[in-house]
Amino acid sequence: MKIAPNQRKTFITKIDVVILVCIIAVLAAVGVVVKIVLQKDTYVTVELLAAGGEWWWGVPPPFYWNAKGIVIGAKEYDTFKKPTAEILDLVKYSEDNRKFMWMKVRLSAKYNYLTKEYMFRQESLQIGKTIHLAPNSIALVGNVVGIEGVGKLWDTEYIVLTGRAQRIKSWESDAIHVGDKVVDNKGDLVAEVLEKNSEFADMTTTTWTGETLLRKDPNYRDVTVTMKLRVMKDGDMRYFNYYQPVSIGTKMRIQFPSTAIEVNIMSAQPAP
Repeated sequence: MKIAPNQRKTFITKIDVVILVCIIAVLAAVGVVVKIVLQKDTYVTVELLAAGGEWWWGVPPPFYWNAKGIVIGAKEYDTFKKPTAEILDLVKYSEDNRKFMWMKVRLSAKYNYLTKEYMFRQESLQIGKTIHLAPNSIALVGNVVGIEGVGKLWDTEYIVLTGRAQRIKSWESDAIHVGDKVVDNKGDLVAEVLEKNSEFADMTTTTWTGETLLRKDPNYRDVTVTMKLRVMKDGDMRYFNYYQPVSIGTKMRIQFPSTAIEVNIMSAQPAP
């Protein structure tokens, strides 16, 4: 019996569909097996610096109102009420109209045995990348600075720093007091003014003959302050707030409860 051309075409098409379905099923099965074998559901602890934007470089911390509800124990849940993120530890203090925040967070992740990487929300968890979190329904962008078993955050220590604020108004000088402190949410010391010396700022004038003279300007003051600071050590370098370099000649800005001080660093030594 001969098969009509149109029947032969239909018969071949049906076979092709069956083969295609079988191939898809096999690939899906292989994918499931690979996922089960190579990727394991687990928890990983990471260290984050909270940022107010998407980019990991040069982005300031989040605004103070966005940090108010961030506390130790805050969690984020998925649609099945399973915690996807939990804040284990937190350091938080004011920085102008923002809040500096360092967080230790436990994430629900997958570990890929093939690539030796953790996956969080289908993306590789890597130092330097940003991840999005919403503990206590507060949206945050976190810069990954440490991953359990992969990278360690810098060690902290205290130093005594002397700096000079030049040509500031007298009312700015008066707002700086010995004993002014910055403490974090745990009550630990971040910065403290140990000594202060205020004097009229230098100025230059010129005589009618063109001679340059050095005088004191009664409208401005130069203020020298000695402070105790908590810094992060990375090799031979030290950083305040995890990103401000502490080296002679650079400027540093510190937000105290009563005033903000911007000084040129004159010296920095380990605290006794």
